[in-house]
Amino acid sequence: ARRPSSKRPRWAWRLAVWSLSTALLAALVAANCMLIVRYHRLVEAAADPFVQMLIGQRSRTVVFTGNVDLNRTISSFVTEHEKRIVLRARSEQAPGYLRGFCYHAYAEGRWALTDSALPLSSNISAGRASRTFRYPGVDVDDSSARIDIFPSGDFRSDALLATGNTATVELIAEALLANREGVLQPREWEEKGGYSLNVPAIVQRAAFNSASRPVSERDLQPYLRVPELLRQPLQQKAERIFAGAETELDQVRRIESYMTNNFDYQLGVQLPADQDPVIGFLDTAKAGHCELFATAAVLLLRSHGVPSRYVTGFVCLEAHPLDGHWIARTGDCHAWAEAYLREQGRWVLVEPTPASGIPLGTDRTGAWDAVSESVRTLWTAVFTNIKRGYFATAIVVSLGSIGRGISWIFWYGPWYIAWPLLVVAVILLMRWHRLQRPQDAWVRELQRVRSRLEHFMARHHVHRQHWMTIGDFIRRIDDAKVPYGSELAALLTEYEALRYAPSPPSLETIDSYARRVAAWISGH
Repeated sequence: ARRPSSKRPRWAWRLAVWSLSTALLAALVAANCMLIVRYHRLVEAAADPFVQMLIGQRSRTVVFTGNVDLNRTISSFVTEHEKRIVLRARSEQAPGYLRGFCYHAYAEGRWALTDSALPLSSNISAGRASRTFRYPGVDVDDSSARIDIFPSGDFRSDALLATGNTATVELIAEALLANREGVLQPREWEEKGGYSLNVPAIVQRAAFNSASRPVSERDLQPYLRVPELLRQPLQQKAERIFAGAETELDQVRRIESYMTNNFDYQLGVQLPADQDPVIGFLDTAKAGHCELFATAAVLLLRSHGVPSRYVTGFVCLEAHPLDGHWIARTGDCHAWAEAYLREQGRWVLVEPTPASGIPLGTDRTGAWDAVSESVRTLWTAVFTNIKRGYFATAIVVSLGSIGRGISWIFWYGPWYIAWPLLVVAVILLMRWHRLQRPQDAWVRELQRVRSRLEHFMARHHVHRQHWMTIGDFIRRIDDAKVPYGSELAALLTEYEALRYAPSPPSLETIDSYARRVAAWISGH
C-alpha cells in the first residue's frame, strides 16, 4: 500500500536557514559600520537632534577649570544641578578618584597652577585614528586594565580626568601635555571621541607618582611651603595634632582622623572676611566644604614637614543600573590631598573630608532616566570606537548593551510587567507554532471526516467538547439515546483505530472510510 510522505521540515533546512540569516546579519552590521566610518560626520549630525530630543540634554555647559578661590562660596549652579552627568566610564570596576588639577602654590585663599607642561611621547597604531600617549618610564603589560571615559557633550574641562596610576592615554588629539604633578592637557582634541586610560590595575584611591626619575628633597621643596602669615598658627596646631605620630604614614592617618572627627561638612558657610579662609575654617567656622578640608590638611601636613599637594577632580563610583558603566555627576566634584611618604618613596591619597561630604556613588537614576541614559551611552560608545577605528569593539558594545538592557528589564527594572508579558508571549507562540505545524496528509483527511461526523451529531444537539476523547464522545452518544447511535459509534470507533494505528494507514483505506462516512451521512 502507498504511504503518505511526511511534510515536517528537516532540521538540516532549519540549520541552513539560521546560518544564512546569521551570515547576512553579520554582513549587514559590517556594511553599516563601514558606511558610518565613511560618513560618520553626516550620520552624527543627522542623528544627534533625535538623541538630544530623546534624552532631553540640557544646553547650559558645565565648566571645570583650574581656578580655586576659597574666599568664595560654592556656586549655586553646583547645588542646583548636582545630578547633571559630566562623564561616563566603562571599566570592570568603578574608577574612583579621577584627578583633574593639582596645585602646590597657595596664597590668600587661592591655589595657583604654576608648573609648565611638556608633551608626552605618542604612537599611532595602523588603522587607528587615535594616538596613544605614554608617561615616561612607565611599562604596561597585557594584564593591565582599561578605563574608557566619555565626557558629556555639555561638560568642558581644561584637563583630562584620569586616575592617579594612569600609564597611557588613548585619544584623538595632536598632542597631550603633562606636568610633573600629572595634570593632563590635550591639544586639538576630538572631544566626542572620548579617551581611554590604561592602568596597571584599577585602584580607586590612587595618587600620581612620576616614574621618570627618583624624587629628591629639592623636588619636594615646593610642597613644603606655607605662607608666612599662616606658618606660626598652623605649626602650633600641627604639633598638637601629630604628637606621638612616629612615621609620615601615621601623620597622614592622624590628619584624616582629626579633620573628620572635629569638623562638619557643610555648604554655604560664611567665613570671617578678615582672616585667611583656612584659619577661619579651623578656628571659627569648624565647618565647610571639601576644598577647605583638603587645603587645611595640606597646610597642616606641610607645617609638620610632610610634603603635600592639593588636588581637584571627580569621584566616579555610581554604577548605572542598566548599562554596566559608571557615572560622575556635577555633585561628584571633589577636592582632596596627596602626601609624599619619604620612607616609602611614593605619594599617597589623603581624604580629610567627612563621609557626608564624599561622593559615595549612590544611585540617583530613575527608571526613564536609566533607559534614556543607556541610549546616550550606547550612541557615544559606538561612535567613539568607530572614530578610533575599533569596528569590532563597536559591534560588541552594541550587542552587550542590548543584552544588559534585557537582563535589567527582567531582574532590576519593571519585572512585574516583563515576566507576565513573557509568559503570555511564550503561550501565544507555542499555540501559534502548534497551529502552524505541518501535519501529514492522512491525519488532515481523517480529521476532516471526524469533523463531518461531529457536525452531523450537532444537529441532534449532541456536541463534542474539546477535552473529550473519542471514547467519551461515544459514551455521550449512547447516553443521549440519539437515533442511529450504534452506527455512529461504529464509525467513530473505526476512526479511532485508523487515527492511532501503530503505522499510518494507506491512502486507499482512508479514502474508502471517507466515502462510507459521506454515504452514511447523506442517507440519514
